[in-house]
Amino acid sequence: MRVSVRWAVLLTVGFATGALAQGAGAPPRISVAPVHGDKNNAVGSQLNGALCKVYECVPFANVSTKKRPDWKKAKKAGVAAIFTTTITKSRKGYTAGVALLTGPSKPKQAWNLPLTSHRNLSGTELKQVVRESGPSLGLSEDIGGAASIAGTESARAPAPPVAGNTPSSPMSTEPPPETMPVLPPPGAPGPGERTLADTPVTVDATPSTNVAGVRGQPFFTFEVGGDFLNRYLSYTPDGTPLLLTYKANLIGMLYAGIELFPFSKTGTFLAGLGIFGNYTFSLGLKSQQPAGGNGAQDTSSFSMLSAGLEARIRPVKYSDFAITIPVAFRTYQFAVDNAAADFPHLPTQSLVGLSVGLKLEIPLGSWFVILLGGDYVFWFQQRQLIGNSNPTYFPSGSAGALELEAGFAIYIVGPLSVRLLGQYSNTNYSLNADPTGTYSATGASDRLFGGRATVRLEF
Repeated sequence: MRVSVRWAVLLTVGFATGALAQGAGAPPRISVAPVHGDKNNAVGSQLNGALCKVYECVPFANVSTKKRPDWKKAKKAGVAAIFTTTITKSRKGYTAGVALLTGPSKPKQAWNLPLTSHRNLSGTELKQVVRESGPSLGLSEDIGGAASIAGTESARAPAPPVAGNTPSSPMSTEPPPETMPVLPPPGAPGPGERTLADTPVTVDATPSTNVAGVRGQPFFTFEVGGDFLNRYLSYTPDGTPLLLTYKANLIGMLYAGIELFPFSKTGTFLAGLGIFGNYTFSLGLKSQQPAGGNGAQDTSSFSMLSAGLEARIRPVKYSDFAITIPVAFRTYQFAVDNAAADFPHLPTQSLVGLSVGLKLEIPLGSWFVILLGGDYVFWFQQRQLIGNSNPTYFPSGSAGALELEAGFAIYIVGPLSVRLLGQYSNTNYSLNADPTGTYSATGASDRLFGGRATVRLEF
């Protein structure tokens, strides 16, 4: 009779505990992505172990496609958040950047946690991630904290037997009563089952969203500003008869440019493939006869166009460091009104060509970027200096340009940045002999030197 009453009491308590647990609701579902740069999976195991004690963990393979978070799969699996982590090295040591993602936008929360000398997280840092992530996932801070972890662990451990005094026992104690197995809380694994925390992570993953401080690949950019250039056209040998040199100390020009990366949000190798175009044209430019001439002053036009394809490569994961390779169709136009009458020995420039370049974006922190770049342009049309134009200066020859730029970008707020660049460009001409003997130059140089200041928006 005593045994029957004891079993009835234990069963009643077990059912009541289960009912209360069901009424409280299951914890949110999460997934923990593999940690990039994790030596021996130390940090990954720590995060899985800590987070999966509070939340219900779903294997990352169930909510990812090609090692990247797939939010359609996550929604179908009822996963509310995905934790991604990358480990970076600096002069002060290693740091784990942990991001809590709740969708294909910027992280809901982010932590930069210094690692110990053993390349792992301290207990305090683990508790911080668990505690601070709770409110973002609809839990109170207490539920998401260390107290919750301790409570869950104690719930999983069986209670120790309790001895009681009784006269019928030789040692004044009776044998420990039979115990019922403690029911695990909802979402906890049963005996013999494995959680994600027990599963070694051997693959790497790159989140399709940006971790804290990283802007990632933009979809569209727009840039507007101005160029301020010095131009000097000269010939070899110096002082070639009948050919006018041209010198402008300062040419003010308007600049506008756009870029479009249609695959930027796909998370594939095509993300950095885009098209671009930019156009620069002079404002209020006038050309005047040199000293000794008739003093004529005529309106002039000067413009440059570039349009083509570019491949933007980001070789360092979770960094805005980028290598861009542009290939473009180019034009270069310079003309003076009434040139035939007032500047009879000054050739206009009508160049058409193709260029290939290499550009670098080197971020220093989250708001300052060093910009470096260069292009080589092959001009396959070099009128009026070379070719069958009216008048004909040189019937044949070749021309190519080397262009260099260096400067920096400062992000003011969000997608808005200011860019300042120094520029250098030199088109070198190789001129074959004029059969008429009128012009005796063997080469020419058209040099541009100056700077560019622009405002840029990235989306």
